Amino acid sequence: MAKKRKKKFNFQKSLLYLAVVFSGLLFLLKISFDNQSWFQVFSPLLLAFIIIFSIQVFKTAIRKI
Repeated sequence: MAKKRKKKFNFQKSLLYLAVVFSGLLFLLKISFDNQSWFQVFSPLLLAFIIIFSIQVFKTAIRKI
């Protein structure tokens, strides 16, 4: 009987999804209360992209060594 393949946990994808959800919630709060700046709304997305980019650069640097 064949073994079932398990899906690998993709850290980058899950981090990006969490950032999108969190930014969406902050966007709804901004529309409702209008007490947050645009930078505060989209900072989770920026942070996620910076983390993902740093991880990819770090992986590439380790492979080159």
